[in-house]
Amino acid sequence: NYTGATDTEATYAPAAKEGFSVADSSVLKGNIAADGSLVLKVYYSRNDYTITYNVDGKEHKVETYKFGADITILEEPNKEGYTFSGWDKTLDATMPAENIVINGSFSVNAYTITYNVDGAEHKVETYDYGTALEILKAPVKEGHTFSGWDSSLPATMPAENLVINGTFSPNTYKITYM
Repeated sequence: NYTGATDTEATYAPAAKEGFSVADSSVLKGNIAADGSLVLKVYYSRNDYTITYNVDGKEHKVETYKFGADITILEEPNKEGYTFSGWDKTLDATMPAENIVINGSFSVNAYTITYNVDGAEHKVETYDYGTALEILKAPVKEGHTFSGWDSSLPATMPAENLVINGTFSPNTYKITYM
C-alpha cells in the first residue's frame, strides 16, 4: 500500500506494530521498477517501557525493559518496625507495550512491653513501633517498698518486644515496747 505514486517513485507509511517503532521515523520512499514492483525494507526497534514501584506514595524504584523482555517483580522492600503489605498488581512474565505503575505499602508493627514484678507477669502493654513511651507507675504492695525497674525505656517503641523487671523489698518496722 503505497501512496503518492508516480511512474518512478512512491512513499510508504509502515503499519504500526504493538511494542515496536519504525527505526527510521521518516516516511519511506523507493523507486518503482519497470515492472511496477517496489521493494522497501522497514526496520523496527523494540520500544522501552518502565515499571515504576511506589511505596507509601513515594517513588521507590524505576526499571526499564524492552517490549517482550522477561520481567520479575521487585522483591519486597524492608522497613524497620513495619511489615510490607504487598504490591497492588501482579505482572505477566514479559513486558507489555505500556508503562506500569505498581504500588505497595507498609503497615506498622505492634510490640509488647512486659512488666514482671518479683518474677511474675504484672502487666503487658502493646504499642505500635515508634510510639512515645512512658514507664509504668510503680506498683504497690502492702508492707513492701518497690525497688524500681531494672531498666529504663527508650523514648519510643523499638522494633522488638521488651521485658522490664521490678522487685519489692519487705519493709522493716520497729516495735517499741513501753
